[in-house]
Amino acid sequence: MSSALSDNNFTQPSVVISAPIKSIYGDFAGALIFSIDLQKLSNRYIEEVKLGKNGYLFVLQRDGTTIVHPDKRK
Repeated sequence: MSSALSDNNFTQPSVVISAPIKSIYGDFAGALIFSIDLQKLSNRYIEEVKLGKNGYLFVLQRDGTTIVHPDKRK
């Protein structure tokens, strides 16, 4: 999983996730690669899903940087 990306190739901040695909013999056969639009993730899940009375979802990168949070200032 990549860090959050925002450059000329991505119109919205995104992360890229990839996983190897192996043959039945264990040899590398290819890769499954997809990107997640962080704005769409935020709109669909982060802003709408509530945990209990006051809880909420958010997404951090491995270094602790907040990349998706219901409070846009964070």
